[in-house]
Amino acid sequence: MKSLDFSIYLSFFKKIFSTGLLEMIFSNFLVQLSALITIIFLADILSPEEVGFFRLLFAYFVFFQILGLLGCNASILKFCSENVSQEVKVLRLNFFRRRSLLSSLVSTLIFNIFIFLYLTPISEAAAFYMHIYTFCIPLAVYSLCSMAMLQALKEVRLAALIQGLIRICFLILSIIGGIFGGLEYVIYFTLIGYLLGSISLYLLTKSKTMIYDENFLLPKDKKILSFHSNGMFLAAILGITQQNIDFYLLGLLGASYSFIANFGIAALIFNVGSIIVGTIQTVISPYLSEKQEDLSWVRRQTFKFQIILIPISILFGIAMYLGLIFLNYFGFFSEYQNIIEYSVPVVLKYFFWSCFAILGASLFAIGIVRETIIYGVILIILNIFISLLASWLFDVEKIIYVQPIIMIFQLIFSIFLFNSKTKIR
Repeated sequence: MKSLDFSIYLSFFKKIFSTGLLEMIFSNFLVQLSALITIIFLADILSPEEVGFFRLLFAYFVFFQILGLLGCNASILKFCSENVSQEVKVLRLNFFRRRSLLSSLVSTLIFNIFIFLYLTPISEAAAFYMHIYTFCIPLAVYSLCSMAMLQALKEVRLAALIQGLIRICFLILSIIGGIFGGLEYVIYFTLIGYLLGSISLYLLTKSKTMIYDENFLLPKDKKILSFHSNGMFLAAILGITQQNIDFYLLGLLGASYSFIANFGIAALIFNVGSIIVGTIQTVISPYLSEKQEDLSWVRRQTFKFQIILIPISILFGIAMYLGLIFLNYFGFFSEYQNIIEYSVPVVLKYFFWSCFAILGASLFAIGIVRETIIYGVILIILNIFISLLASWLFDVEKIIYVQPIIMIFQLIFSIFLFNSKTKIR
């Protein structure tokens, strides 16, 4: 019987942690923990209708944020991590920043029109401040592009530090706003938080991103960058739609804000559980992009991370479910009696997603875009069809139980696509 060589695994983990993975995991944990703490406080301060309204508004915000990014953050992570000179990296960054600035302004305009037509405000004041919230989009887009550049330059520890500090700022501002002015002040203070975060990122990263003339980029290079960005944009739109489609359908089909609030709090399990998954996706992408020509290496490393992730995700999902029960037992979320029931489909969705999340990130890193988009469209259509069927046969609230089923289909698609694209023939 062959003995296990634990030194290989020890060396592997040392190499990974030296990249700043631990710091980024801690920073992302701080991000989601601050979101959880914020929700705990706001759920006690605000009414369930206000919480539901804000959760739906946030779901729409994330969609239009992706629209504003136009795939630029993912493209920055890929093209600025390649083995090219620092000058070329900054040229590419500036190209994507100009591109994302224009798209974020257009997205803000469209977002305003959308919520005016399709989002029912809970008060006269909400009819005003929900539009104020849309101006966070350009600031969020700038911040995400800057963070992507730091990660592409493998400044993971600096990115983790900045992200953690910004999130603490958001936590403090949101709670202060909720205490002194309710949901309206939460919105205003959130805008201030995005502004402070953007200014901080600019001051901390300007020395690493000296301005070069964009015209030095050849037209064919711009075409390649734009093509990849467009592909990443379509993939990201499909991804965020798949992730939040339950909220979108609940909102458009007229579910009550109270129900959306209950489900939204339960869905925090998925958000907190995505810490490790999202962090590993982000950290390994530059390394996979660098060695995308060596498919054998990419395949080995991807499977290694994916196999490690599955048991971790199971334990993390169970811990979050028990944590929600614990909080509810000791009086937190007392006005939200159904969150334990609604958390079951969320935990299942998280588990199935974690079984293929690294495969998906690897496909993006090595530039497999077209097939990913095709599969994404198929899954969106299937999701909408099954959700509408569930809503018609039962009621609109049963939409939330459709999502784990869709994740199983996505798991099958991801395994098939990754195997076909990285298998050495």
